[in-house]
Formats: sequence, structure tokens, C-alpha cells
Amino acid sequence: MNSIFDNLHIGLMYLTSWLGQLFLATSIFRQMAALFGPEAYKEKKGYSEIAEMVEDCIQSFISSVPYFLGWKGKDSYVASSSPCGSPIVDEDNPMRGGIGTMIQWPLFAFAASDLATADQHAFLNGRLQYLSELVLIKQAESLRQVCGCIPP
Repeated sequence: MNSIFDNLHIGLMYLTSWLGQLFLATSIFRQMAALFGPEAYKEKKGYSEIAEMVEDCIQSFISSVPYFLGWKGKDSYVASSSPCGSPIVDEDNPMRGGIGTMIQWPLFAFAASDLATADQHAFLNGRLQYLSELVLIKQAESLRQVCGCIPP
């Protein structure tokens, strides 16, 4: 299921919320690892609830990527509400580059998450590759290469 928003502003508010939850949880996990050891913190009280919340955020973000980067489905409502609009790759669409620039760092952050599955890493890295090769945002290729160094 894909996340659909009424407009770009609402979509970006959700994106900011998911990123905030990811960064807060990651900070908590890093502090727990420093206090209890690199593996022992995963057995502490509260870890599973926070991990589940982050996994939900990752899944919510992944389901919103088609909205931000262009809808390729058959649903005309979704295509019309997507900031990148039509399913046709239109190089003259300035929104594609603008939205791509806004979403590349969230793609990187979620792909670098310890809680993303291998399939999620592959999908997020693929979207970074899309930004690099088709939207021509070269910084996305650098971020994708860094994500490749981070084990899933």
C-alpha cells in the first residue's frame, strides 16, 4: 500500500515526523549501546517497542516514495496529487529534481538505519540510484555508495 497525501506540504510534514522518530530512536539506541554494550542493549526493556516504531516509520516512508518521486500506477488520483505527477518521465518537469533533492537525504537516512531489512536497503538504494541516473542528482550516487558500505 502506498501513502497518498492531499498535497506536498502534508507529505513533507509526515516525512519530517518519520525522520524525527528515526533520529530520536537511533540516538537512544546509540546511547544504550554505549552504556550496556554493542549487543546487550537489544535485550533491555523498551528496545523492542522502539524498534517496532522505527520499523513502522521505515515502512511508512517506503510506501510514500512513489508519491514523492512520481507515481507509476494506474490510479489517476494519485498521479494528479503526486508532486511529480504523470507516470511519464518528463525531463522538463522541474519538480522532479526539486523533490529528488529534498528526498535524497531521507532515502539515505532510512537506508542507513540498522533496522531496515535487506529488501528495504535494496529498494532505498535503488531509489538513490534512480535519482542519480535519471534525475541527474549526482550527490545521490555518493550517498548510495556510502549506503553500500553500511551492512544491512
